Amino acid sequence: LSRIPHLFESAAWGGEIRPILGYTWNSLTMLMNPILEFDFSSPFLTTPEFSPCFKFQYDTGHHYGLGLEYYAGLGVLDQVPGVTSQEHYLFAAYDLLGQPLELNVGIGKGLTDLANSWVAKAIIGFEL
Repeated sequence: LSRIPHLFESAAWGGEIRPILGYTWNSLTMLMNPILEFDFSSPFLTTPEFSPCFKFQYDTGHHYGLGLEYYAGLGVLDQVPGVTSQEHYLFAAYDLLGQPLELNVGIGKGLTDLANSWVAKAIIGFEL
């Protein structure tokens, strides 16, 4: 459940279901997030939007991983628009592994006209 100021999102109230499915084989990890996003701000509950994400990571064995991440915004499930009306991004990413500090940074390129051209991202967390 989220409340986001209108400065950042048109829908103030929303939510998402974000399962994480993963598989690790030796030094390679594959992750998938089939995300369903909900808009609770409209007068009626709308069909969720589908935003799948994928990650392929190589653990270097030196407490960091390198990988590729893919993010997409495909639109409302019952009316998925054509590719040119979707957002698709590909990121090169770095992850700090096996530490109390969680760090994921990346630089990404938009693959469609609707996507931003270049994006930098960072996720920072702490293990308690």
